[in-house]
Amino acid sequence: MEEKHLIFYPALFRIAKRSVTSKQNKKRINTSWRGFRRIMITIREKIRTHYAQLTKQQKKVAEHLLENPELFINNTASSVGEQIGVSETTIIRFCYALEYSGFSQLQKEVFAEQLRNEKNTLTHHQETAKRFKNDEHFFSEVVKESLARIEGMLGTISETAFEKVLQSISKSKKVLTVGLRSSYAPAHWLAFSLRMLCEDAQVYNQNTDDIIQLSSGMDKQWVLIAFSFKRYSKETLDIVRIAKNKGAYIVAITDDVLAPVSQNADIVLQVPSTDSSTLDVTPPLFVLLHAIVAGMSVIDSEQVRQRILEYEHNFEIYRTIMEE
Repeated sequence: MEEKHLIFYPALFRIAKRSVTSKQNKKRINTSWRGFRRIMITIREKIRTHYAQLTKQQKKVAEHLLENPELFINNTASSVGEQIGVSETTIIRFCYALEYSGFSQLQKEVFAEQLRNEKNTLTHHQETAKRFKNDEHFFSEVVKESLARIEGMLGTISETAFEKVLQSISKSKKVLTVGLRSSYAPAHWLAFSLRMLCEDAQVYNQNTDDIIQLSSGMDKQWVLIAFSFKRYSKETLDIVRIAKNKGAYIVAITDDVLAPVSQNADIVLQVPSTDSSTLDVTPPLFVLLHAIVAGMSVIDSEQVRQRILEYEHNFEIYRTIMEE
């Protein structure tokens, strides 16, 4: 694993490395760090590393593994192949391609990884924060950690990809943002902000909106921005498939280019997170959303100016009515 990826992992080892001064302690910390890095070479990372060399059928297996790991835990290789529409031989060759000795070893690692991922996200976040508890510069350390993740995002989102997203929004007649559970907040914020800049922007609310009714008006002039992070919501994936079938332009904002939502996306904006916590994604995610809003205000500067003037005019009318 390359050293540049270390910024995405918990701060414990970076702080430990900075604070250790003796050669003996340095050796101990470095040994622990090497062990930690071996553990963190996840199945997802193995797939990412070998993905370009996989056959079309093996890529299909990889996508099913990422979307439904329980299928691989609870079934034999032949049963998995039958359920996803490939041969048992393809399953076995997929295991070899990922440098496993066979399906049994892959199955054991998938099971072990699922156990690790069962740790509650909030608990992990609290544990990470406790590592800074006795540091007199608690606030600055947390800020530095967030800045490191923000800088890391520069390595996963190109200017070209970002510009394509801005252009697709600018040319659209409607933007629909979709995010469920913890992803609803950023989806709502982006839709709210874009309403000042675009022709029409809306956030999907699963409690009040009917996706069948919404999709009836979808076409190639729609842009759907889907937020999908670990423990990926099946409903989000279903909405993306519906929108794709209607011809909408799909922008996926996710933590991995191999995430299930990426399969139907026209463009993917990757906001990396740690394996154990999706809360860590919040700082870079909102920086990305701010950049999108800022970019739109530059692209359509005159339209934005007119909309702001109209908004301020309406606000004055509203205030006058409320003061009567």
